[in-house]
Formats: sequence, structure tokens, C-alpha cells
Amino acid sequence: MAETAESLELGRHRRKCEIEIVPPPGLTATLEASCHEGDPVLPPTDIISANQELLVKVRWCIQGDLRRHLCGTWCVNVAWESCGPGPEEQEFQRVPFDPCLPDDRCYEAIFRFPPGRLPPGDCGTIYCLCVTLSSEVNCNGTRYAGLIFGFCKDVCCVMVRPG
Repeated sequence: MAETAESLELGRHRRKCEIEIVPPPGLTATLEASCHEGDPVLPPTDIISANQELLVKVRWCIQGDLRRHLCGTWCVNVAWESCGPGPEEQEFQRVPFDPCLPDDRCYEAIFRFPPGRLPPGDCGTIYCLCVTLSSEVNCNGTRYAGLIFGFCKDVCCVMVRPG
């Protein structure tokens, strides 16, 4: 191979070399969420009693070869507000990335609302729940936003009726 003018500029024992980056077949993601009466195997619900546990199941899948190179954590947030007087709050979970997760497996977060967490009021109260998902990286104690974001608006609007 003949030396190029560019490689000569680097010096006698320094050369510019070639590198190839194989484009991955892509990176895709899906996100879904559902509300259940106390157990995720039960069908989704939109009315519960004040003395029942409400469970929000969040499931997301990341596909493509590039997912094996992702690191950091997922930040999963469930926020809710009432129609009328009632609490407006949110809570979150951090789920570590798993670059070795098998192709047929997805991430999952379960949020449990114990009886009484969402008060029913006098005649029942409706709460609308939303979910956000974001990737993040922690470098030496500083948290940085990642490059993957998603949300589910109105995952469910659930009526909490008096027990």
C-alpha cells in the first residue's frame, strides 16, 4: 500500500488506520402499562373498592443488537391525579439495564397502591394514571438523561368506590 500525504503528516511511527463500524439492525422499543386489582394475572380493571389494592404493571421491551451496548438505569414513573378533590402524586422506580437480557424477555416494573392510598371520597373518585419511561446514566454520582424516552397517557382512569 502506498503511503498517502495524510499518513506522512502523522510522522514516521504514527499512521492513520481504518476502522469499520457495522451498522446494527436497529434499536426498537415498546412500552405498555395496565391497571389491575391486586394481581397482574387478573384482567385490567377500571373500578376498584377502597379496600382493594390497585396494581400498575409497566412492561417495556428493547430489541436490536445495539441494546447489548446500553448501560445505566431506566427511570419508570407513575403519576396520578383525581377528577375533583383528591391527591395528585407520583412515584418512581429505577430498574438497572441488563445487556444480557435474552431476546424473548422484557423489563417490568410493578407499582402497588395499598388500600386507602387513593381515597374514594363520599361517592367514589376517579383517578387517571400516566406512565413515563426514560433511560439515564450515572457518572461519578451525577445523573444524566439518556437517549430513550416514552410515555403512556391515561394508562387507566380508575374509579375508587367506597368500600
